[in-house]
Amino acid sequence: EVILFGDTYNEAAAKAKEYVEDHKLTYIHPFDDIYTMAGQATIADEIILSGQGPVDYAFLQIGGGGMAGAGAPMVKKKNPQIK
Repeated sequence: EVILFGDTYNEAAAKAKEYVEDHKLTYIHPFDDIYTMAGQATIADEIILSGQGPVDYAFLQIGGGGMAGAGAPMVKKKNPQIK
């Protein structure tokens, strides 16, 4: 079941935290979590390893910063010349 709540991230996050507390569940932050970021880094890894390269530029989305924070180091590690 998908529950949509609020008009902003902060409203939705507060409701999600309330929900997990009420139901004794674990809250997993969508971007500020080392394991979430590790998973996001695999997206960059898959792109680099896809064999579709060479990749000269990487454009990463910026929301909470998790995808960019995890993806940028991964693409730099695999291709130090990438911009």
